[in-house]
Amino acid sequence: MKISPLVEESLYMKKYFRIFLKKEKVGWFRESDTDIYRKYGLVREISDYIYSLPTRKRCYALYRKELLERLKKIPSYPYLVKLAEIASKLNMKLYIVGGAVRDLILKNFIYKEPDLLVEGDLVSFMKEVEKEGFSIKEQTPFLTMKLQMGYHTFDITLCRKELYEKPGSLPKVLPAFLIEDLYRRDFTINAMAFGLSCEEAGLLYDPFYGLEDLERGFIRVIKPYSFIEDPTRIIRGIRLKVRFSFDFDEETRKLITLAINKGALFSIGWVRFWKEIEEVFKEEKAVDIIFLMDEFGIWQSVDISLGDLERKVLNKIARECLSSEEQKEFLLYTIFGLQDINKSKEWGLRFQLSKDIRESLSLIPSWKSLKYLSFTEKYKLMKKVRKGVVKFWSLCFDENVVPLWEKFIEAKPIFSEEEIKEIASNMGSTYDRIKMEILKLQIEEGLRSQKDILERLRKESA
Repeated sequence: MKISPLVEESLYMKKYFRIFLKKEKVGWFRESDTDIYRKYGLVREISDYIYSLPTRKRCYALYRKELLERLKKIPSYPYLVKLAEIASKLNMKLYIVGGAVRDLILKNFIYKEPDLLVEGDLVSFMKEVEKEGFSIKEQTPFLTMKLQMGYHTFDITLCRKELYEKPGSLPKVLPAFLIEDLYRRDFTINAMAFGLSCEEAGLLYDPFYGLEDLERGFIRVIKPYSFIEDPTRIIRGIRLKVRFSFDFDEETRKLITLAINKGALFSIGWVRFWKEIEEVFKEEKAVDIIFLMDEFGIWQSVDISLGDLERKVLNKIARECLSSEEQKEFLLYTIFGLQDINKSKEWGLRFQLSKDIRESLSLIPSWKSLKYLSFTEKYKLMKKVRKGVVKFWSLCFDENVVPLWEKFIEAKPIFSEEEIKEIASNMGSTYDRIKMEILKLQIEEGLRSQKDILERLRKESA
């Protein structure tokens, strides 16, 4: 006798999950979940957290054949077909998963190569894809690899479950089934898988009702302790909220606030924190995300204060037509460079930025004193800074400083080195001082002839 999907779902839930009731609300927890609550010291809050879980999980697939038609529009579709054929040949299952499924449903298109998920023997799959001409470019201990064919690169992951030894740590991973892989993910709208191989083709797996949350415009966390376990999900959730103009459901918003107040972001380490911030800076609505992060208290929790100056510059950046690299650079300077030189240097070291970026970041606060520096100090500073820094200074000044910087960069003394030495000797001065005086007359007063410059030097030394 065939079991209906809803009965099958109910049997599944009773077998693997424990039910918690609170008034009219229902939450399902695995025994391993309750163990995690104990480990994180959250046992008292467990009854509050059940609100963030769906009342039931959808343990059957939905037919969404139209998504296959949408897939045909993406440039890498022929390669997806080839990978699906390989999986089918090995009696394995291949899925598109995560943000690619979300975008395919929401936007009818995928904006970058989709992430793929394979259920089965990864080693056999790797051997077969190499025979078919794919190159394996990268393989990690997290059961992931990169496949390349032509200009297309795919991230492929084995279905896995994750074990976090402590909050904020990188997880240990173990092979698992599809439902377990989807359960380890962050938000319901990112926890869908779309089948490509064999009889799976055209099936949408959506155990946490992400499809309904997409229709409602909701960002809803899957696991109540998700933000404690991996606090980077807080920033990721805010990115998604702003990108799609969605709302957090009430419980998810509460859980974010609770995790921030518990100091969760301090558990992930500065380098991982920077990687998430870097992704924020790449977003089209990056400034809106930054302001929302401030509303949640994220910046304050890591000892960053967005004052009037930072807000003014951020609003200017939002209005400017900047390249993606310029936007990322200017946002870095604004958030982590405007405070003072010591703090700017400290952030550069914490984030393990490149030497060039660290030096530029440490020079950002110098804009405040630029107008008060002597010519020699200004000359030395201008010779050190990159054009990007000067363009950023222009936003702070409300005037274009680039032409002045270009004058300093391009300026060369109108006299040769030997001539400057002779002038210095005749005037009883040093080579460096006379050279600076000549450059000052050329740059600030626009003198162009040797005769005019010599007359001014003699007059000033008299």
